[in-house]
Amino acid sequence: MSAWLDYWGRMQDLWVTAGCPSSRTVARNSGSSIAHATFNAALRGSRLISQDGSRALWIALGGDPEESDRLWMQARMEGNRATPELSTPSARTVLSDTLRSIDQRLERIERKLG
Repeated sequence: MSAWLDYWGRMQDLWVTAGCPSSRTVARNSGSSIAHATFNAALRGSRLISQDGSRALWIALGGDPEESDRLWMQARMEGNRATPELSTPSARTVLSDTLRSIDQRLERIERKLG
């Protein structure tokens, strides 16, 4: 898996575990001055936000900031691609698997909330 997909996939895991909060809620809970639109871009995977923004996002979602730093640096070193390269079957498979996993987690959360 690419470093970008590792980073984005883990961020999505944290987001789902946190109950899928809106980007406005994440921004408010982060205690930072980073705009909700920046968090929204990160959660959608449309761009790699700053390392400080990533760290604030991770903390707001209940994640380990050191994990954020490590994964962010790997994604950054990969070239700061805004979106993963989806021209290869393996990348499409990884993305599909990630989305399926998110859907399954959302279903479990919905069942718990009843």
